[in-house]
Amino acid sequence: MLSIYLDAFFSIPLKLVLTRLLRYFGCFVISEEYLNSTIFDHIYLVIDVGIRDKYVLIPLSVLGSLLNKYTPDITIVLKAGLPELRRRWSIRGYGEPELRYVLLQNAFLDKLDYVLHVDTLGMGVKDTLHRILDEVLKHSS
Repeated sequence: MLSIYLDAFFSIPLKLVLTRLLRYFGCFVISEEYLNSTIFDHIYLVIDVGIRDKYVLIPLSVLGSLLNKYTPDITIVLKAGLPELRRRWSIRGYGEPELRYVLLQNAFLDKLDYVLHVDTLGMGVKDTLHRILDEVLKHSS
C-alpha cells in the first residue's frame, strides 16, 4: 500500500514534472518504465495479494488520471519469447518468471496506441540500444 501511495503522490508526479521540463527544453524523453507499467503492476499486486482496502482506490484513481492526462510520446516494450525470458531471468538470479504476470502485462501493453515492440531475442545490450534508437528516430520523423 505504501508503495502505491508513494508512486501516486510522489514518484510518478516528480517524474512527470521532470519529463515536462525536459520536453520544454526540446528534449525527447525515453523512459524504461512509465506510468502504464506502474499502474499495471499495482493493479496486478492488489488482485494477486487480495487487498480489499477501499483506500487503495485513491492512489489507483490518481495514477489513472495522470495516465489519461500525460501520455508518453512513445512506450517501447522490449519483448522476447518465454524461453528466452526464463533463460535471462535464471542468469540474473531472478528465478522462474511468473508466466501469468508476463502474459497479462503483454496483453495490457498491446492495447495501448503508442507502443513500439522491439524483439530483443539474440541481441546484446549494445544492439538493443541501437534498435531502440532506430525505432525512436523512425517514430519521431
